Amino acid sequence: MDYITKNTKVYNIVSVAAMIVSAWIGAVAVNMFILPGNMISGGFTGLAILLNAVSSAAGFPISISLIYLLLNIPAVILCYRSISRRFIVLSLINVVASSFFIKIVNMPPLFTDPILLVIFGGVLSGISTIIALKVDGSTGGTDFVALYFSNRHGRAVWREVFVFNACMIIIFGFTKGWINAGYSIVFQFVATKFVTAFHTRYNRVTLQIMTEHCEDVLKTLVAESQHGITCTDSYGGYSHKPITMITTVVSSYQSHEIIRAVLKVDSSAIVNVVQSEEFFGKFVQKPY
Repeated sequence: MDYITKNTKVYNIVSVAAMIVSAWIGAVAVNMFILPGNMISGGFTGLAILLNAVSSAAGFPISISLIYLLLNIPAVILCYRSISRRFIVLSLINVVASSFFIKIVNMPPLFTDPILLVIFGGVLSGISTIIALKVDGSTGGTDFVALYFSNRHGRAVWREVFVFNACMIIIFGFTKGWINAGYSIVFQFVATKFVTAFHTRYNRVTLQIMTEHCEDVLKTLVAESQHGITCTDSYGGYSHKPITMITTVVSSYQSHEIIRAVLKVDSSAIVNVVQSEEFFGKFVQKPY
């Protein structure tokens, strides 16, 4: 794991593989749990399922995979300049792979009990999202739009995303029945709770970096983040050499990226990561 996090090329390869695995798991959740349970998920996947149901009822069915891909194209165009290129590329890989897997994954439903379909489907959907988030990507869709407005206007728009999903469920209730809409609400709740339990983007950690190359490390930290940095002159009790202890507080999702960069300029640096329970003062939340 240390080798992966230190080597940028290996980390990028692992990230691409993770996005593909995430897409496959998401497709399994759709074809084995969501569709057999007559449910609708949140975001663009749910919208694709809803539009597929509407087009099928009108007599000209359009595949879910095609709708999902077409919905994401304008979102990518909207966001590619305001969100990091790595995030866009990884998310786009997930979107294309998801569209492909939704089309080809053909597995019978694992259960006939709708409650089991809701619970296991929600957990799988949450796992798919978490895998994508852990490598600083996303499953596309409303994540693109939400992050675009968050970065552009400095405020979260998850309330609007919630309203969007609620409107879809209401329309779905009118077309497919309110029992199915109710199962869809429980499904989205399970998936969301699973993601929030394991996704640590908004957790903060304190990095204590002991180094003999203070200026090189400082330049790297300034280039990698906009967070405040404190330097303290210290003395190595074992080496008997003067060292500098650099302290900074960052988002936990940034910590691996920053540690990789630090160890690249000073492979002998020692980094201690401490969970920050509370933090008071200004804190810059780095956009994707």
